[in-house]
Amino acid sequence: MANFLPVRFRGRDAFYAGVVPFESGDQLDALRAELRGSYVVAREGHRVVCAPLTDGTNEIGEQEEFVLREHKGLAMRLLREALIREVIAMRYQLRSVRPPDVRVPVLPAGPSRPGRG
Repeated sequence: MANFLPVRFRGRDAFYAGVVPFESGDQLDALRAELRGSYVVAREGHRVVCAPLTDGTNEIGEQEEFVLREHKGLAMRLLREALIREVIAMRYQLRSVRPPDVRVPVLPAGPSRPGRG
């Protein structure tokens, strides 16, 4: 059974988050443990992004603006955290929290595709 939740971002199309250099997997795990519940912590290449979940949190690292359309993976992590927090606030209990399974349709190649000549 598949679940589907259409999402549209409204308001600002960017957000600010802290950035620190990526040093190791242990560093990433430690940041995630330390900041759990307050930030989404995600690795992006050679850096770690710490995106606050609420206003009024302490700044972590160098602050940088992230445009949603350029950082959709990070935006989806923030959305996922917001949904989990909302479900818990409604007094539901989650048995497990797993990343969603994303399936992308494969389009046929060649001239048979619509709009191709």
